[in-house]
Amino acid sequence: MLKKLKKSGFNGAEKVVFDLSEFFTVIAGRYNSQDAASRAIANLKAKGIDAYIHRKK
Repeated sequence: MLKKLKKSGFNGAEKVVFDLSEFFTVIAGRYNSQDAASRAIANLKAKGIDAYIHRKK
């Protein structure tokens, strides 16, 4: 998925492990606003990639 995202233009994509998780997660990028993240989600979904916004606490 990381390679697919980067190939699709999401150069900030990275693999992370959230606190207390035993699983790797691939993120498309980190965004400074909810609006920017929402635009990225729409772009991902248009490409057939399931996505959601994970807000930093």
